[in-house]
Amino acid sequence: MNLADKVTRFLRDNPEKKFTARAIAGWIFETYPDECRKKQERSTAKLNPLDSEEKLLNQLISEIGALRRNIQKKCTGIKNTEDRPRKYYFSESDEKNHQLEDGVSEHPQITEIDLYPILYQFLKSEFMIYSRRIDEKPSSNKRGRGGNKWLYPDLVGVKDLSHDWHREIKDCVKECSDRRAELWSFEVKIKINRSNVREVFFKL
Repeated sequence: MNLADKVTRFLRDNPEKKFTARAIAGWIFETYPDECRKKQERSTAKLNPLDSEEKLLNQLISEIGALRRNIQKKCTGIKNTEDRPRKYYFSESDEKNHQLEDGVSEHPQITEIDLYPILYQFLKSEFMIYSRRIDEKPSSNKRGRGGNKWLYPDLVGVKDLSHDWHREIKDCVKECSDRRAELWSFEVKIKINRSNVREVFFKL
């Protein structure tokens, strides 16, 4: 399911009207039932399986929020309000104001930073891993240009292994000094090819 395209199409077909992510997700659920059903079947989440319509609807809502910036970069006429709940809308006047002088629409290239919120939502919904971005820019650099390049991953995450354990199990693990959480690190890349695959591999 190409969720970004469906959101864009829906908003463009309803110019100047404002919709919450829940309203958009509800429309997608009703308009594309077969694709939504396939999304449920393909989900491999164990802790939060998409085993009900409400869970699937909430998943669509989360993904719409995570894709917001990417959708707006591809279609500059799509905006959102700042109030809560956030509402999305398409404005033809905004679309015209973002045309280049030669009449060609500007489509900025996606960056690694644009992928962070998508990865965050995926890790949370599928694996119950709560991640945070690591910003290496403020860190001390005494190794010259590019010295910080190999020091930090893009995101780090923690998974609470004991969140659904009974009290007795938690006490037992505590006495045995066994692990109750897993730490994860993630490196985001837009493109991996023969020229950079070795560098990317060893950075992980």
